[in-house]
Amino acid sequence: MLDSLRRLAPGAREDKSDDMSPLIADLANLARELDVAIVLLHHRSSKNGAQAVRGSSAIEDQADIIFTLDHKRDGVCVLKPRKYRIGMEPEPIWLRIASTFES
Repeated sequence: MLDSLRRLAPGAREDKSDDMSPLIADLANLARELDVAIVLLHHRSSKNGAQAVRGSSAIEDQADIIFTLDHKRDGVCVLKPRKYRIGMEPEPIWLRIASTFES
């Protein structure tokens, strides 16, 4: 799991296809070579009305699976498939995020 795209490639411009295409292609090749899944976290924009997937379209185009995590209210979130190339698209998963810390 790689958190996040910005940390993985600090000099790359995430909104430029010329920067993102080779990076995402290299990650895909590495996953195939090692026979592993690579999870790349790419944080959403906090701006109102922003797209669900930010940056270059090369990021979404080359990914096999994309999920979005939407915060609803009172700690409830929904994990939804946005793109799912590997089979039947799963149903959204509802999650409740709760603190387990005690003071």
